[in-house]
Amino acid sequence: MKRLAILSILGLFSVNALAETEAKAFSGFYFGGEINSTKQEFSIPYSELRVSNLSGDFTANGSRAARLGIVTGYGFDYGADFVGLAEAKIAISNAKTKNELGKVTKEKFATSLAYLQGYRIANKLLPYVKVSFDASSFDVNNDAIYPKNGVEVANAGAWGIGFGAGLRYSVTPDFNLGVEYHKVTLNGQNDIKIKTNNLGLIGTYHF
Repeated sequence: MKRLAILSILGLFSVNALAETEAKAFSGFYFGGEINSTKQEFSIPYSELRVSNLSGDFTANGSRAARLGIVTGYGFDYGADFVGLAEAKIAISNAKTKNELGKVTKEKFATSLAYLQGYRIANKLLPYVKVSFDASSFDVNNDAIYPKNGVEVANAGAWGIGFGAGLRYSVTPDFNLGVEYHKVTLNGQNDIKIKTNNLGLIGTYHF
């Protein structure tokens, strides 16, 4: 009888220890990498180009291109399987927009600071939504912007707010894989606007 009681107590401790270990999924500091498929659309009002006989915007569209970056963050376990992630990213980019005159913009690098709110399922899955502050640096080819009446669009940065959603999977207690959709609207000098749609694959290691 005593042996049975001891085994029961040890079993209870083991279950509690396992539960505590499992509760750490997606929490704590992490570091990893991300590859993105990115599509962008560039626009600038004709009024900024000093064109009086046209209304609306000059636009240029891009095709899918690659971004390659690093990601780091910290996961907060709020209890009841609610997990929040504070996350930062920086990436080099090959995303371009073009028209019949050639390349209009080329993104050089992109950065993002984000908060992700998720709900842990079976200690393996973390679906989440996110909000972010994003900034990017671009090269602008003014020769492909027509008509512009002597206006030079600055080769400067653009920034804005993004929204997204994703899913992360705990492959092991320390390694996660995830997919994410992220949509951003960036604004810059001369009232330029760059709309970005990203589809990413993320791998992170938790410390």
